Amino acid sequence: MSFRRWLCAFVSILLCTVASGQEQDEMQQLWHETYSLLQRREYSLAVNLLENRLDDSEFFRYTKRIQQDLDAIERIKSLSDSVKYAVKKLPPSTPLTILSKDYLFERYETNESGIVLVLNHNGNRQRNEEFTVPLSRLDSATWLQIAESEIAEWSDTEFVIGIFLAFDRYPNVRVARTRLNQAADSGHDVAVWIRRLEEAEQERKQKSHPGSGDPTAKDLLLGKWTVVIKGGRRLVWEFNRGGDGFAYVKDRRFPAKWEEESEGVFRFSNRNGGTAVINVSGNRIFGKLANGVPFRGVRQAN
Repeated sequence: MSFRRWLCAFVSILLCTVASGQEQDEMQQLWHETYSLLQRREYSLAVNLLENRLDDSEFFRYTKRIQQDLDAIERIKSLSDSVKYAVKKLPPSTPLTILSKDYLFERYETNESGIVLVLNHNGNRQRNEEFTVPLSRLDSATWLQIAESEIAEWSDTEFVIGIFLAFDRYPNVRVARTRLNQAADSGHDVAVWIRRLEEAEQERKQKSHPGSGDPTAKDLLLGKWTVVIKGGRRLVWEFNRGGDGFAYVKDRRFPAKWEEESEGVFRFSNRNGGTAVINVSGNRIFGKLANGVPFRGVRQAN
């Protein structure tokens, strides 16, 4: 082989390798965008994202993979729709387990943020003990508990639940892998989803590994925060290690608890059942109270 022919062959191989790497990067970026929407339970946006890529000429060579992802996400959206449908049929006093705690469902309401569940602590149905939780903020196990009767007869139940639990804001890796393996036994191609599940789990482990560099979301949350509720009311929230905390209202201090719902997202609850869902970003926090009212906060100096 002449040097010129060898050089042309080498350049051709190099260009193919670069192109292949670019393709992988483009698809990986698309998946990361989709994954972020799944974690936020923005299923309609995820569907729209993938549909737009199907119509994008730069993504034509990925049509098969994108269509497979789109089909799967549409099934997850169907699960979400089934949860909304099922909760409207729940009779009063239905027991619900939320984040391993037992409650009684009283009724549902709707507001600008969507469906809200009105609950009582199990065993105490005094009216002044009622509190609300947005349906969108319930953990994945409670979603499946609510929708169980609606999805039990689906032909792809294991496949749908496996993907849902793998990439939800409340992931359950062990159960997700079991469900996906059961789906594979039924003929579903789950290789890509298993790989993505393992990659997501590896990323979570790296972020939470002690001494890995950047502080974890739990580390960032610790301390005192000045919080402003929409409408002007000001509070101080304190977060201590182990899940304990305090809410300061004027000169009074009330005990509270906090727990991590998903990476960077926490639930802060006082002893009267009032809750707030908190997102942490550096020296700022933001989120909504259980009634949907937004808040924002800044870290107090030590």
